Amino acid sequence: MYRGIKIDNSQPVILKKLRPEYPTMSELVKFRHQYLLTKNLDLPTVVKPIALEKLGNSYVLVMVDVGGVSLSEYIS
Repeated sequence: MYRGIKIDNSQPVILKKLRPEYPTMSELVKFRHQYLLTKNLDLPTVVKPIALEKLGNSYVLVMVDVGGVSLSEYIS
């Protein structure tokens, strides 16, 4: 996961990328399914996705950055 700024509106975002450079079809389908599920959930505890963007042979999930910390950072 990476943090960034959306160029068109300066909105802070989180970028989640599939790890393998050449993901399998199954991994791509699961990633797209994750996007569709979270996009349609209206819960305050679920980070809203903004987009699913193609990047080379893979995809990047662009989500709103709510300023939280990762679980590993929180524990330490």
